[in-house]
Amino acid sequence: MKVTIQTELIDITEIPLNNHINWDSLLDDLKAKPIPGKYSGHAKRMGVIGEGTPHVFIYRNADMPLDAEIIQILKQHGIE
Repeated sequence: MKVTIQTELIDITEIPLNNHINWDSLLDDLKAKPIPGKYSGHAKRMGVIGEGTPHVFIYRNADMPLDAEIIQILKQHGIE
């Protein structure tokens, strides 16, 4: 997997199809909050693009930990 931590989101690509990640638990540990969508009024904590191998992006907010702690939380959930 490839992880890129950006100002507004955490980008996770190259996720193997057989990988079982408890996304709700991960989002809770990251203190992810629902962010209103740009094109719809629905608030989401993450988005997924499912072409080929899944591509996940988690929206960042002010309550999330610093980058170093985010990396540790991702590792605890098997994302490296």
